[in-house]
Amino acid sequence: MFKFADRPLSIVDIYKHGFVFYKDVFSKVWYLIFAGLVVNGIAEFVVSDLINPMHKALDKLLPSQLLVIGVLGLVGFLITLFFAALAMYRIYSFGSSNPNEKVSSCFSSALVVLKKWFELISVELLVWAAVMFGLLALLLPGIFLLVLLMFCVPVVLFENAGVFRSIKRSCQLVWGNWWRTFVVLLLPGIIFVSGAVLRAFVQSLNKGILVDALFDVFYIVFFTFLFGLVHTFVLVQYNDLRLRKS
Repeated sequence: MFKFADRPLSIVDIYKHGFVFYKDVFSKVWYLIFAGLVVNGIAEFVVSDLINPMHKALDKLLPSQLLVIGVLGLVGFLITLFFAALAMYRIYSFGSSNPNEKVSSCFSSALVVLKKWFELISVELLVWAAVMFGLLALLLPGIFLLVLLMFCVPVVLFENAGVFRSIKRSCQLVWGNWWRTFVVLLLPGIIFVSGAVLRAFVQSLNKGILVDALFDVFYIVFFTFLFGLVHTFVLVQYNDLRLRKS
């Protein structure tokens, strides 16, 4: 059974630990990631193929359509965030427990996540806004902020930090280790961007509801595996940075 290292690792060792951890824990949490993506995929499918099948600009839609799109988008975001945070909490629990120690149940883990719900939503929105601003202003500032703020959610979950404390703590962890963190997360990042670009390309073809639905199924399965990989790499790097800053 995988257990987090008790000493700082080289980048090569972090990659090795990340893949070993992924192989060990994915079968235990995949359904959580899958569930969140299914809910989000259904919300997007309803919006893009049922409510707005002609993909009209937002200013061309009726107020009732805008309201439904907004509600579905918000519900999809909240449920996806919940399952993603729950999966991350479970993954970290498996990696930090002793071999003979029983990991808390999924229900108990869900209660912990719900207790931190306000902080999780707030920090996700703030990080998203900061990264989007950086990407729109210039690409490089957005990438810099994305790496710098990568560990806000783990800090909220595992260090019992509030919104602004989690942002400060993530910056403290990454500061001085930015390039190391960037390299560690580069491979999952490339795979993620490639999948997102492919999905956007297929959607732009506008081949109809059936093609969109089939590709959405592929997208959900693909990103279930990918998000599991991203979570494990983020948490292995998070553990390594904590050791380096201790």
